[in-house]
Amino acid sequence: MTCSTQSAAILAGGSNLRFDGHMKPLARFKSRAILDWQLEVLEPLFDEILLITNTPDLFSPYSSVRILTDRLPGYGPLSGIHAALSKASGCNVLVVAGDMPFINRETIQEQLRLAGEKPQKAIVPQTVRQVEPLHAIYPVTALPSLQQHLQSAHELSVRKWIKKIPVYYWKMKDSNPFININTPEELRKYEKG
Repeated sequence: MTCSTQSAAILAGGSNLRFDGHMKPLARFKSRAILDWQLEVLEPLFDEILLITNTPDLFSPYSSVRILTDRLPGYGPLSGIHAALSKASGCNVLVVAGDMPFINRETIQEQLRLAGEKPQKAIVPQTVRQVEPLHAIYPVTALPSLQQHLQSAHELSVRKWIKKIPVYYWKMKDSNPFININTPEELRKYEKG
């Protein structure tokens, strides 16, 4: 692991029950898969992109990413974060949910800058509505805390876990990069703009 390596992870798991069982990162959004929109933003910024999923065969056409499965399944997004922190080549990992079609270069570049200024801290955006732990940069040094949290608390909330690690909450006015798509109806709504 080298600190000059920039790692990103896309969480592409979940039951997708509200999305008729279809994998949200592969849903068509403005004629392309959400995952394609994300990779367009992430590939120029990161040396390594991990895709965390428990259905790796669905993503086999994506040869530019390193596909991993959960090492500790059953903990929701925390399982994906755990896999990313366990296998990343870099010292920090940008984690984004696979159902966020509006991630953008400027937001991520600012997160990377803040991570460089605040080593060993998670960089978690905070909008007026909420914190955004699924568009955050986590140091790999947070892995022992996450393992302990999962083994002792059996708690699935990412927000509860991040209260146990050093975090810099980055205040943001624009919440568009953090919009996630939960249902086919939401997808259609955002496609219309």
